Amino acid sequence: MFMFNFKSLFLILLSLFLSGCGDFKRVSMSQICEDKPSICNDLHIFGDCRYQRTSLVRSRYQHILEPTEKNTLLLLEESEIYKTCLEPKLQIAYTRYKERKQKRIDNYLTAQSITDKLLKDTAGTQDPNLAYYLWTNHQDLQAKKVFLAAANNPNLTDSSVLSKLAVYYSADEPQLALNFYYKALRESKNIEELPSNIFIQLVSLSFRHHLYKETYVWAKVATATSEEPAPIRLDMIIQRGYISEDEQSQLDNQADNYESALDDGIFKGKAPQLFTELK
Repeated sequence: MFMFNFKSLFLILLSLFLSGCGDFKRVSMSQICEDKPSICNDLHIFGDCRYQRTSLVRSRYQHILEPTEKNTLLLLEESEIYKTCLEPKLQIAYTRYKERKQKRIDNYLTAQSITDKLLKDTAGTQDPNLAYYLWTNHQDLQAKKVFLAAANNPNLTDSSVLSKLAVYYSADEPQLALNFYYKALRESKNIEELPSNIFIQLVSLSFRHHLYKETYVWAKVATATSEEPAPIRLDMIIQRGYISEDEQSQLDNQADNYESALDDGIFKGKAPQLFTELK
């Protein structure tokens, strides 16, 4: 009796700890599966896609403890990632290990059932990030309206939503897109919470509209912050913008200042005005 109560108390305290700090990755898979065996038992363990399976189980656990829109979106994404990993392997035939193929099928169907339930539960969501996902991945046109309505919210501070709106408007309304990009940068608390490709997107948008000095600055920021070599031709930017060596030195300092401000969450830059032809 004592052992049962102690175990129950441990799991309750574990859940409270996780809910308070949000650091779910500190909990081992064995602890998760002991706490919530149902989210592990319907996903077989075998050689394929083990990392993706682990991520899916963790996101299921996180969603149970905190069923927020953010965690719902994460679970939807992890379910799709796991299915995508399994799909190419579903057609592989085994003459000796037929049970492996059945395990793949079982796990794929489990992931699909997770997705189906979440899609049903999230119908009519008013969260713009989740709405964007439902529109772009599941053709939910009502969700598209919810996402686009966020553009009219002056109190919108979510950098992820702002950057998505910037991408949406970049072709037809580039000035609006640029405004959204810069607001996303101003609202971010640190550079880590920004979308990983936002600086490349700023380079592309600025270059297309002949803002070569801004293009140069964001190219330098993108190069400095990217874990992999950024697909940027700095020499072309310099050539197109006729940027002198003295100007490059000044712009290098500006790029350093931008990066530091973004790291500290104190970026205050305003979007430049695009050139518009007189009619």
